[in-house]
Amino acid sequence: LLTITSDLIPANYSSSLIIALLCIPILTLLRLHDKIAHAFSWFALAFVPSMAVRPCLFLLLIYLASLTSSELTADRAMMLQLFAVLMVMLVQYIAMRSRLPHVLDATPKTQGNKIWTRTAIPLLVTTLFVQYFPELSVVLLGMLLPAKDVAIFYTCFRIALFIGFGIAAINALLTPNISRLYSGSEIKKLQHEVSRTTLVKFSGSVLALFILIFFGETVLGWFGEDFIEGYSTLLLLASAQVLISAVGPVDLLLNLTGHQDRCMITFSTALPVAIGLNLLLVPKLGILGAGIAIFITVVFWNIWLYRLTVQELDIRPSVLSAIRLLAR
Repeated sequence: LLTITSDLIPANYSSSLIIALLCIPILTLLRLHDKIAHAFSWFALAFVPSMAVRPCLFLLLIYLASLTSSELTADRAMMLQLFAVLMVMLVQYIAMRSRLPHVLDATPKTQGNKIWTRTAIPLLVTTLFVQYFPELSVVLLGMLLPAKDVAIFYTCFRIALFIGFGIAAINALLTPNISRLYSGSEIKKLQHEVSRTTLVKFSGSVLALFILIFFGETVLGWFGEDFIEGYSTLLLLASAQVLISAVGPVDLLLNLTGHQDRCMITFSTALPVAIGLNLLLVPKLGILGAGIAIFITVVFWNIWLYRLTVQELDIRPSVLSAIRLLAR
């Protein structure tokens, strides 16, 4: 594809892109190992390599490279990224190989490929939307705004997503409990577990929002003075993360209780809504318009999924319900 589209991609970017593409199969194995470890509740093995070791190792390599070279090119940075991803994946693989035989030998073998495939397709659509929503927004902005504005927006989005990482980590701890309690028809216990988790996530996300209110401009200034103009967009994107935490783990609840098709419909509808709002607001308001588009889209899909959760599961996962329940 790079050869065919050589006229569209500048020559100074093509080699970096090739190295980045080499990372993809390695990252795929890393993600696969993450999910297998998560399924067996090996949380340290599931999250520490990907979320802690890999970025820290990459930053360390960048720092060492800066000490030995006067210029850190994109090609060199991507080679360091490739090395970091490969090393972390291999270490995680060795750890998995030492653990898996013991649990798999004790697990009864089952056949259900059609069921697994039928279940996986809507889950894949949902995951693609949720995981790559930031990248989708950046691609749209790249068509509508100068590179400088895209860089500011992407930086704001990534800072705001630190709140999302905390939400995802807590959801990961909740996942096995949802499966266990729902399969055992313990809905009241599930409601209590969800309420407690929602309250923790909401408290943490509000605290993070207040930190960004007071120090957001300072953080953006680390990337350059021009980035400070993204302060309002940063707060809007962080507020979207607070909203997600306030509504509760609605997508998780629906996906783990056999309602993944409903989630797929919701996110498939949210995609054109997000594209339309960006096309409408970004030309007029710039990166602030992109932030508003994301916030509205987040409100849209969370309200939809919240109503589905209440209707299908009789569970109220919002922070208001959590406060009322835990105050009794």
